[in-house]
Amino acid sequence: MILPMKIKIGTQMDERIFRALKVAAARENKSIGVLLEEAVSEYIARHRSARAKAGLRRFLDAPPARVSPALFQEILQADAYDQ
Repeated sequence: MILPMKIKIGTQMDERIFRALKVAAARENKSIGVLLEEAVSEYIARHRSARAKAGLRRFLDAPPARVSPALFQEILQADAYDQ
């Protein structure tokens, strides 16, 4: 199994938050980097889901598409790989 490449980052944060992060990492027997990676991954997933829901909402709220039955059939039968 090939592991994804890791990159080194640098940032600044409130000292109190960093101390709490160190305590949480020790309590969970994980590195600070692992906790940060988990937190950022969860943040991205939560916001990606919110954007997807917003896109679905816009699609559902849009007026219905006016497509003739013939064009609808043509679209269904079109092979996406031929384009």
